[in-house]
Amino acid sequence: MVGARMFDSSYLNEGRVFLYYGSSSGLNPTPAWTFNGGWTNAYLGEAVSTAGDINSDGYSDVVIGREGYSGDQSSEGAVYVFYGSKTGLPASPDLTLEGNLNGAYLGTSVGAAGDVNGDGYGDVIAGAYNYSNGQSMEGAVYIYHGSSTGLLPDPTIIESDFPNANTGGSVDTAGDVNGDGYSDVVVGTNLYDNGEDNEGAVYLYYGSASGVSPAPAWMVQGNQFGSELGRQVSAAGDVNGDGFGDVVAGNFGYSNVHSYEGAIRVYYGGSRSGKPLLPRQIDDASLNPVAALGRNSGSTLALRLNGRTFWGRDQVKMEWQIAPVGVPFTATTGVIHGLSAMWTDVPPFGTVLDETIAGLAPVNTYHWRLRLVYKPGNPAGLAAGRWVSGFGATASQPMVRTFPIYVNQLAGGANNGSSWANAFTSLQTALGAANPGDEIWVAWANGASYVPGGSVTATFQLVDGVALYGGFNGFETLRSERTLAPTLLSGEFGVGNHVYHVVSGSGLGAGTALDGFRITGGSAT
Repeated sequence: MVGARMFDSSYLNEGRVFLYYGSSSGLNPTPAWTFNGGWTNAYLGEAVSTAGDINSDGYSDVVIGREGYSGDQSSEGAVYVFYGSKTGLPASPDLTLEGNLNGAYLGTSVGAAGDVNGDGYGDVIAGAYNYSNGQSMEGAVYIYHGSSTGLLPDPTIIESDFPNANTGGSVDTAGDVNGDGYSDVVVGTNLYDNGEDNEGAVYLYYGSASGVSPAPAWMVQGNQFGSELGRQVSAAGDVNGDGFGDVVAGNFGYSNVHSYEGAIRVYYGGSRSGKPLLPRQIDDASLNPVAALGRNSGSTLALRLNGRTFWGRDQVKMEWQIAPVGVPFTATTGVIHGLSAMWTDVPPFGTVLDETIAGLAPVNTYHWRLRLVYKPGNPAGLAAGRWVSGFGATASQPMVRTFPIYVNQLAGGANNGSSWANAFTSLQTALGAANPGDEIWVAWANGASYVPGGSVTATFQLVDGVALYGGFNGFETLRSERTLAPTLLSGEFGVGNHVYHVVSGSGLGAGTALDGFRITGGSAT
C-alpha cells in the first residue's frame, strides 16, 4: 500500500492511497484498489498501514490516517478502517474513528499494534501529535482493540504529559520485546525536551491481558540539541535472532562528524522474564529428557521447541533436520527433514511443540536443529525463525546417540532393554519390542541357552529390518568389541523336548541380520 499525499484528481492536493497485490512474480504494477482524499488539500496518504487481521477472518485489513479531518470537532483527525475480504477492500471505509478533541490531529501516524491483549485479534495504534489535555500540544496515542465484529470504537489513550512533545508523530508495533506473548508498541516523541531542546525520545509500552499498560516500560532520550530522536519509529523484526522483537528509531537531527547527518538507532529486545525457545530432545519410549550426548532408545526421537513469536500471538509449525554427525544439513542424502502437519496456535506465554522423528539408525551419533515456521501473512513478513540447537551447542555438534535393545538373561535390572544393566532377560520380549532399523544385542550369558518357548511350535521369529547380534559379554558399547563365543539359541525345552524351528523368518528385507549365534536343538525334518 502506497500513499500519495499531493495527488490531484477531482481536488487539488486531495491525495490518494494505492493498493498493489503481491504475486509469485512480485508486485502487480497496476493498483488493485485506490481511495481518494475527496476535498482540496486533504493530503490523504501521509499515514497508511496494514492493520493485521482485526476481526480474525483470515484477511488483512487496512488503516489510513486523516489528521485534518473535522467532524464534531475542528481538526480532530480520524482513522479510516477498511476490512479485507476475498474480493479485496471496499470502496469506502467500514469504520471512521474520530479524535473527539478539537485540534488533536488523530491520524498523524497509524499502524498495526499487533495483538496487544492476546485475544487473537489484530489491534491498531494511531498518533495524535497535537492532542492537548493538561499540557498544550503534548500529543497522544490511541490504541483500538480488534474483535470478531471489527475494531472496537473506544480507544485506550496514552498522553505524554510533556508540552509541545509531538508524541505520536510516529507509532508502530514493537513486536514482542519482552517475550511474554503479548505484542508491545513503540511511540516516537521527536520534540521532547529534557535538558536539550527538541532532543526527542522513544517510548516502549508493554502489552498485557488487559491491553497496553499506560506507563512506559522503557524510554530513551536523544541527549543532543535538535536531534529529534523518534521522528520515525518501527518494529525492526528480530535483528539478532534471539527470539525477541527489536526496535529501530530515526535520529533525524543527529550530528557527529557532520552537522545534522542523522542516524538510525537499533534497540534490541530481550528479557529474562520472557519464554526462550528451549530446544530439547526427548526419549520417545520413556518420555524422559535425553542429556547432551545421552543415549536414546530405539529408532525414534522426540524433539521439542517452545512455540512463540517475537510479535505476539499467531500460529506456527516446527521444522527439523537431523543427521548423523559428519553429514551436513545441506546434504542431499542422509538428512531427516520434516515439518509439522498442522498449524499450532501460540497463545500468550507460548506453547510447546513436540514432534517424533523416525528412521534413526542404531548405534549412531546424531546432530539436529529446529526452527519455527511462521504462518503466511504474519505482521513481520517472515517465513521462519532462525535454526536453533540444544544445550547451547552449534548445529554441527553431536547431541544424541542411539543404542540397541539389550538382552541378557542374567541381568537383574529394570528388564526394559535400555542398557546392559537393565537388559531384557527374554529374547522373545526384545523381538516384540523391536521396530525396523533396530539392533538387538544378545549377551553370551555364561554359555546359557536362549529357548524360544515351551511348545514345539515356539520359534524366534525374525522381524523385518531388525538385526540380531550375539556373542556379547555384557558390557560392550560397540559391536566391534565382541570377543566371546557365539550366543546359544536352543530348541530344547524340558527334558528331551524340542521345537520344530528355533529361528524362523520369511519375506525379510534389507537391514535384517542374524550374526554371532550358534543354533541347536531344532526338530523339523
